Amino acid sequence: MITLAEYDIANKEPDSDWVIIPRTNISAYLGSATYMEAYESKIPDEFMEKKPEMGGVSAVRINL
Repeated sequence: MITLAEYDIANKEPDSDWVIIPRTNISAYLGSATYMEAYESKIPDEFMEKKPEMGGVSAVRINL
């Protein structure tokens, strides 16, 4: 969750509450191609709100 918060802070546009998270970017950053399968289901809904995925790209809003 710390890594996602850091990614959110570094990549969120100033005029939006949402940040785009391409699976390949997060998987490469974590050094694992299994990010979505291994970690995402363990993230509490109170921490991260997610829009439906489109073509391997997720839009998320992280509550810091």
